[in-house]
Amino acid sequence: VSQSRMAERKERLMTTIAWDGTSLAHDTLRTDGWGLKQYEPCKVMEGKDFLLGGAGDWACILRYQKRVAEMTAAEILDMGFPDYKKDENDPSLLLVTKSGVFTHGAGMWLRVSRPFHAIGSGRDYALMAMYLGKTAQEAVALTEVFGNDTKAPVITRRLSE
Repeated sequence: VSQSRMAERKERLMTTIAWDGTSLAHDTLRTDGWGLKQYEPCKVMEGKDFLLGGAGDWACILRYQKRVAEMTAAEILDMGFPDYKKDENDPSLLLVTKSGVFTHGAGMWLRVSRPFHAIGSGRDYALMAMYLGKTAQEAVALTEVFGNDTKAPVITRRLSE
């Protein structure tokens, strides 16, 4: 395999991250550019006044988490995602704050209007499970049954008071 082909392969967070109005849950699977699966317990970071989860290009998400680690949620919303490039770098991000929940896609932050939300490859399964009354943790666990891009154990976090 050529060096250019190897450079094209990115580690991606094939994941499910779900918010149920109370807690944020995520699986622990990371898939590299070759399809090899690894354990990843840190898909959600806790900041000063927020939780931030991401799905997509893992290196990009790590850079963004490092960049916003000392910021407030309001500063993150003001800054946006400066590295956004539609065809190269468009991760799904979920920002949970005391004033609301926001999702990032297509270069902008959008307020989530429903009481629950999910991102990642298992998003649709998790949304359906929460619509049917499951918690975020249960929704992510159920997603593993139906999709091969979500893997237990499930880690659940709550926004600090």
